[in-house]
Amino acid sequence: MSTAVTPINDLVLDVLLRDSVIASIRALRADDEDALAALNARVSLRTRMLRYFSVSDQPGKWYVDKLVRSERGDGALVASVGGQIVGLAGFCRLERDPDTADLALLIDDEHQAEGLGALLLEHLAARARHQGITTFVADVLIENSAMLHLLRDSGFAVQTTSSAGVSVLLIDLTEGPVLWDAVRRRDNSAQRTSLGPVLSPRSVAVVGSTRPGSVAEHVRHALLGFTGTVVLVDKDNPLTRPVDLLIVVVAADKVLGVAHDAAAAGVKGLVVLSAGFAEEGPAGALRQAELVALCRRSGMRLVGPNCLGILNTAPDVRLNATFCDADPREGRVALVSQSGAVGVAALRHAERSGVGLSLFVSTGNKADVSGNDLLAYLQDDPRTSVIGLYLESFGNAQKFTRVAAAVGRTKPVVVLKAGSTAAGAKAGMSHTAAAATPALAIAAIFHEAGVIQAQDLPEMFDLLSVLASAPLPQGPRVAVIGNSGGPGVLAADASTGAGLVMAELSTATRAALSGLLPSSAAVDNPVDLLATVTAETYAEALRAVLADPGVDAVLAIYTPVTGGAEAPFASVLAAAAAANPSTPVLAVFPGVGMAPGGLLGPTGDVALPFFEFAEPAVRALGKVAAYAAWRTLEPAPRSYVLHPKRRDRARALLDIESGWLSPVTTTGVLEAYGIPTARTIAAVDASTAAAAADALGYPVALKAAGTAIVHKTDVGGVALGLETAAEVRAAFAGMRKRIGPTMTSAVVQRMHPAEGALELLVGLTVDPGVGPLLLVAEGGTYTDLLDDRVVRMPPANREAAWEQLASLRCARRFGGYRGGPALAVEGVVDVLMSLAAMALELPALLELDLNPLLVTPSSVSVLDARIRVGPPIPVQDRGTRSLSRAAVR
Repeated sequence: MSTAVTPINDLVLDVLLRDSVIASIRALRADDEDALAALNARVSLRTRMLRYFSVSDQPGKWYVDKLVRSERGDGALVASVGGQIVGLAGFCRLERDPDTADLALLIDDEHQAEGLGALLLEHLAARARHQGITTFVADVLIENSAMLHLLRDSGFAVQTTSSAGVSVLLIDLTEGPVLWDAVRRRDNSAQRTSLGPVLSPRSVAVVGSTRPGSVAEHVRHALLGFTGTVVLVDKDNPLTRPVDLLIVVVAADKVLGVAHDAAAAGVKGLVVLSAGFAEEGPAGALRQAELVALCRRSGMRLVGPNCLGILNTAPDVRLNATFCDADPREGRVALVSQSGAVGVAALRHAERSGVGLSLFVSTGNKADVSGNDLLAYLQDDPRTSVIGLYLESFGNAQKFTRVAAAVGRTKPVVVLKAGSTAAGAKAGMSHTAAAATPALAIAAIFHEAGVIQAQDLPEMFDLLSVLASAPLPQGPRVAVIGNSGGPGVLAADASTGAGLVMAELSTATRAALSGLLPSSAAVDNPVDLLATVTAETYAEALRAVLADPGVDAVLAIYTPVTGGAEAPFASVLAAAAAANPSTPVLAVFPGVGMAPGGLLGPTGDVALPFFEFAEPAVRALGKVAAYAAWRTLEPAPRSYVLHPKRRDRARALLDIESGWLSPVTTTGVLEAYGIPTARTIAAVDASTAAAAADALGYPVALKAAGTAIVHKTDVGGVALGLETAAEVRAAFAGMRKRIGPTMTSAVVQRMHPAEGALELLVGLTVDPGVGPLLLVAEGGTYTDLLDDRVVRMPPANREAAWEQLASLRCARRFGGYRGGPALAVEGVVDVLMSLAAMALELPALLELDLNPLLVTPSSVSVLDARIRVGPPIPVQDRGTRSLSRAAVR
């Protein structure tokens, strides 16, 4: 089987150019020869000279012929606009160095300076990486400044030498933060240009019924405050004038016709509220694909279909293009919801709670505009400081990880992800694949991206409130102050589970509190001011606690005994927080359902996070503190080294078999990557098993082998501590009888001393939506029962590998537990880094289990391993850009 994979294969990827034009990129086909000849003939003599070093058309013909007829694994992509091929990118392997390939780009004169060359380079590099190519080489005329700038600004590491008017550029195709950042910046710029007329339009039209009470009429009424031009269009009459944004509220079977009219009129974007598309089955999915294809051909962006609409509170826009009557205040929170119903709840909550919004977008079926696109747009939005997302699917999870991580460095991203509880375990899966449930895969993405994960809608709103109205804490140390003991104790109990630390108040702070309070008050944390405390004394005590350098955040609790008693306390809390703008203060008023007026600003917006109960406040603060800590960490570059010879040796072994590999092949693959394995001898019958045991020395372990055997212990396929050849023969015979023909052979290993050792499960699996995931867990027979496991994306460096290991409960044993010796954990880190390289270099590797990986005080060793290979699962490269794949061709 072949281990090479083309990321694009036969897919057509729509891409967004710098000026909002939408192009398509796909692999070169043999029937493209005439269209490419036309492209070569169409370009100017200068473009031809810069590309082919000649004004003759003959080099272009030779080059196209070479690409079309190549049988050496060369690759080429074409880009089209309006059905016409306007770009060509190709590479040809060097015979002297098959890891290196010549690079060539040709862009139609009319589409130069639109960013098409950078897009083609990104996708071509991804294609080359998956074919084992590590370097592009490009010969560029020194006068071709545009191409030199394109390559040097691409995000790839480039080395340049020049002579005789030609620059030779060596382009390292390795992915990493520099490339991802360059891709992100290009995407952000294109998205802001493309989505600007949709999210901040100057003119809007509504197509739909004029019947009173209809959805279209609700939208028209909501648009009364819009600062731009509103064009009213009856559902039976076509739009004839250009507008920035068209709101479509007609029957599903009429939407395509309206979109045709919109394209002809020069509309820049559609918001389709109508249902009846992919959410209703195959016929609706086809209708949706046709709509997207039309929008892509016409350069229109599409929000929806099946959505609630969009809202922009900017004073110079004041757009409410929804059919929800909520009227949230202007603020700093942007909300994106895939669900219309959740969107309604969010808008009503924002209006009621006083959390101000900058932007709201209901993406619905997100056939075109996705949460990823909106994240890219919002990163540079000056009116947004906090982003909340309700997602039911990721789409391109790799892009989400890249974009969310970049956005999160300056703006917190809170995500509530639905649909994460599906059972992930299946009997035929490896431990790793079964353990990497949707919930753990999502957690791995969020951990990588620094996303704050909400468990439910109330917590999502809690988090947004804290982030929008309080500074980030500088650490996890929290002080609790209140007028009664019970809520304070509950808050203290909740803090440990939330990852917070109860701050130790300084001697000076305790002395200040003692001078303010009766002797019966508690001046240690949690501080109990007693039920008789006045608002003035509460204010002084709160100021004393806020002044303590050992306090990173304060939970201020006031339990009113009578209705309305909370009002003066709300005012002093807000004043104290305003006087200490670097320390977050969360206000808790048990039994009070709405924020007291004293916590609200002059326009009704929330000036201080408000909670009715302490526990949700503590949980929200804990997640915000963890996010603040993540933000202080600098993204580290990948530190593991890729070795083509090692990769090629492993790939040669993978080509021998498919499905679950034999023990011998599995050991060979692991040894190719330097992963230590226990000495193992294969045996096909009882006699060869006994001979193997004699050669290894007793005691030995005997393990059944067979491609259909995944969990050997479950079928009675493991015998340990065998002391004699007779015991080995008897064990082999017993296994074969129990398991039957599924057992095709066995392996024999020398027993390893287990005293003081730790068994780990380490594994890889490929999630179709996420990509490679790496699992570490306490291993052995009871790994599922212990449920001590952490799933992450493969580590980029040793620090990330250590962090994953340290997240295990059993990590307490690493440094020596209860007088025991420290374990050789650096060896485990080596294994994790080798697996990270395997995940990148071996796309045919679908599942891998090392269980157990035995960790002793002096060494690590794999005692049992399983590897499954197959056709690579296409996962979009993090170093590429494309729009959602909803269109049909």
